[in-house]
Formats: sequence, structure tokens, C-alpha cells
Amino acid sequence: MEHVAVVPPMIPGAKYVGDEMCATCHEKVAHDFKRTSHGMRVLKEKGETKGCESCHGPGSLHAEADGAKGKILKGNWEMCYSCHQRVRSEFALQYHHPIPEGRIGCNDCHTIHGPVKAGIRTVSKETCYKCHQQIRGPWTFEHEPVEQEDCDVCHNAHGSINNRLLIERDYNLCLKCHYSTAQFQAVGHYAHRRALNPSSVPGGGRYSTCLGCHRGVHGSNFSKELRSQ
Repeated sequence: MEHVAVVPPMIPGAKYVGDEMCATCHEKVAHDFKRTSHGMRVLKEKGETKGCESCHGPGSLHAEADGAKGKILKGNWEMCYSCHQRVRSEFALQYHHPIPEGRIGCNDCHTIHGPVKAGIRTVSKETCYKCHQQIRGPWTFEHEPVEQEDCDVCHNAHGSINNRLLIERDYNLCLKCHYSTAQFQAVGHYAHRRALNPSSVPGGGRYSTCLGCHRGVHGSNFSKELRSQ
């Protein structure tokens, strides 16, 4: 994950108090955070702005007001963008998860503070299934990448120039694995009798795609060729 150097957020009239002060109330969060990739990075920074306050801003007013929420910065996606500039650009693409629209937040998928075993970067298909239950299965006929891999083998969860957040246009993506009839036959799949170009199959046209026939790409209860019906 790429990061850029940024100026920590400011809160008018507030001063930095250090992680030890934060831990007096947020003991478990502070303990877990130190062992996450976020924590290990920001705690190594030099100067008074490291640690919790590198994201939440200086905490003196918050501490003096017995933890008043209005005296500290609450985490949001703009805060994450201050370091994750590349991710910000992905959310600006035509197809993206609705972070900019405010319908979800980074912490709906990423565990920012911990626990350690969850981590920040550990986003699996179980994370995606929280919202996308319709593709979970089980299916009578499974698609191996869905069963054995995580969703990012086909999708960029932040944003893409391709519909459905695909990392490539659907036929180019499919041909990464399904590039020859021999490969199909070797693993026991149905093989096209013609070239694996959607426009060359019976009934296909210039703008045909794999999904035109194989609509059950995540899995199917009807067809081993992953047709939806």
C-alpha cells in the first residue's frame, strides 16, 4: 500500500498529548493499535504528531473535557485519503463503491484499530459477503476462483474503469484463465468447439461477451457451464 507524507490534522486551540494519555481511557484500542500495520507505521514517526493523534488530531481539549466527542476528529474517508492518495483516485473512477457518496465508510471493510488478527489489509470474501449475500452460495456448480480465491482476483473493490468493478473487461478477464480449449478439457470443464472468442460462438455477435451466456459467473444451481438458467 502506497503512502504519502502529510501534515497531521489540526484542532484550533488543542495541543498534542501523546499516546499514553489516549490509553488512559482507550486502553484496549491503544494496545491493539500498536500491533497493526497502521500502528507500527505511525508510532515510528518522529515528533509529537505520531500515534493516535496523527489521524485524530491533537487531543488536549478532548482529554480536558473528559472525552467529549466534539473535541477530537472522528475517523472518516477524507482522513484516510490524507495518506492513501492512490485509493482516493480509484474512488474517483466511474465505477466505485459508494464511499464518496457517504453510503459506506472505509471501516465497513477495513479494521483500522485492530484486533491484530483482523489487520488493516486483510479483506477477504467474507468481508464482501456482509453486503453481497446473493453471491455466497453454496452452489451446485462452483466457479473455482470464487470458491478458492478472494474477490480481488477479479474485482478492484475501491474503483475501476470497468463495470462491476472488474480489474479488466470481462472477456479479457475470463481469458486470463480460460485461454484454450485444451485447458478447459484438462480440468474437466465444458469446452467450446470454436475459438474462445464470444463473438465466434453460435448466436454471438461483435459485441458479445462471456457473461452473455455464462451469467452465473459466481456459481450456478442449473448448469456446469455457469449459466443462470
